[in-house]
Amino acid sequence: MNVAVVALVLSIAAAPDRTPAGEQERPAGTSAASADVWLASTRHLACGACPGTWQPEFWRLREDAQWDAADQGAFLAADRRGIPTVFLVHGNRTGACDAVAEGLAFCEDLQTLAPKAKFRLVVWSWPADRVTRRNRPDLQIKDVASQHEAVLVAGMLQRIRPEVPVCLVGYSYGSQTIVGAIKLLAGECFAGHTPERRTVRRAPLRAVLVAGAVESDVLAGADCSHGPLDVVDRLLITRNGCDPTLRLYPLLYRRGGPEALGFVGPSCLGPDDPNGPKIEVVDVTQAVGKQHAWEAYRRAEPLRARLAWYAFLQPD
Repeated sequence: MNVAVVALVLSIAAAPDRTPAGEQERPAGTSAASADVWLASTRHLACGACPGTWQPEFWRLREDAQWDAADQGAFLAADRRGIPTVFLVHGNRTGACDAVAEGLAFCEDLQTLAPKAKFRLVVWSWPADRVTRRNRPDLQIKDVASQHEAVLVAGMLQRIRPEVPVCLVGYSYGSQTIVGAIKLLAGECFAGHTPERRTVRRAPLRAVLVAGAVESDVLAGADCSHGPLDVVDRLLITRNGCDPTLRLYPLLYRRGGPEALGFVGPSCLGPDDPNGPKIEVVDVTQAVGKQHAWEAYRRAEPLRARLAWYAFLQPD
């Protein structure tokens, strides 16, 4: 039996009262001395709740691979100046336990890439389980859900002390959540939501959009005076022209819809745009091929070669 599964079973038997609310099972973890690992879950939130009252549930991974329930105050008090915080937002049809497993595997990736670096990893778990049998309605529901998650992520980023470097990593629909959060931080409205305030950061903010299931022109600003890239130090985008799921992205809007960012790359910035140098596009077509799977993308060498730098785990 897999070690992680054994740890999960033993942890449930030993401490059933600490099962995270909204999760089917208590997540299993692995000790990570160089990383402070957190789970932020919005799976408990009711549909239609007012975004202003929404708040994730938090758990913190202990050194003995057990999870302790926490709250937003404890999470915000745990950030440290100079220690980067890395958010990982998963994609569609990812269950609660799978989200944790993906986060822990990603944490191991970062530790492998930068063994001596210290960081805080936040696994952002949102309600991405399949809700309809038909593909298109399910994808449309998650399209809206991932936009609403952006409001929560933006609110969290506004509360993290501005001296903390932050890296946002989003996969598939998680990329839409990241882009939406960046837009809100830049003072733009997004998905009908008005930003709380425009955030001024002293530490840099970077983002990594992996297999982005979002419109290719989404990084264009609402007006010429400012745009989402104003608040970003650097932004990495993967492009895979063979991804079978992203190839069908235009069908969300019926025939003739926009192409996906992760399929064709950004289509909104001209050669003279001052924010153009902030964007780095990494082609992973050869490494990933005809797949739309987080495992395939996170193992792609073109992405791994740049990941540690974007996560502030390697010097400039």
